[in-house]
Amino acid sequence: MRQLRSSRGPWTPSVYKTLFPSSTIQIDSATEAGDWIVFRNPKPVAKNSVAFVGLNDIVGEKLEFAGRNDGTIWVCGAKDLKGTLPPLGSRGLPDAARIAELTGRAYRFLCVHNAGDPDAFRELEIVALGRAFRPITRSGRPMMARVEADKLSHHSGLLTDGRGGNVFLCWGHGSWGLTLGPGTGKLMSQLMLGEPTDLDLSPFQIPETM
Repeated sequence: MRQLRSSRGPWTPSVYKTLFPSSTIQIDSATEAGDWIVFRNPKPVAKNSVAFVGLNDIVGEKLEFAGRNDGTIWVCGAKDLKGTLPPLGSRGLPDAARIAELTGRAYRFLCVHNAGDPDAFRELEIVALGRAFRPITRSGRPMMARVEADKLSHHSGLLTDGRGGNVFLCWGHGSWGLTLGPGTGKLMSQLMLGEPTDLDLSPFQIPETM
């Protein structure tokens, strides 16, 4: 049994449209970008340690700090719902204003005051920075489904078998992709093998517009 498997993240809707231009399926998509910075940890307490702190409730929007065991701290800020997705395979440039805001918050919460002078700060070393685009639907609900052969239009003969088609879509988990990855992977493997799924996947089907 041949199956179509491809990982394209936020570019999934455009890739699907390119592969199946006359499909009756319309992949619901939205834009969600997030700027991030990786700083050198100014106060490492152990050689190998990890930690995560979410300060969303304090600042009123997304703000996360994640300490890594390589001596760095990853910081991610507010979502940008109006960013422009760059061409397939390329990286978006970080937003200068958002990076400046993240840097200011890093100085505030990472306690990098100089000893004896509470108004002075030690400089934080920036290791890397960037902008990530997350695959997300407008409803916020991911899609996990088999695309039936008749929904692929005249392309359906390319990848079909007697069980209803070998194109599967697993997309739209937004910023929860890593968290939901293990469970999602199990569900999709069950679906692709034709086994009963541990959860009802009917809420995660793909809407039609034609």
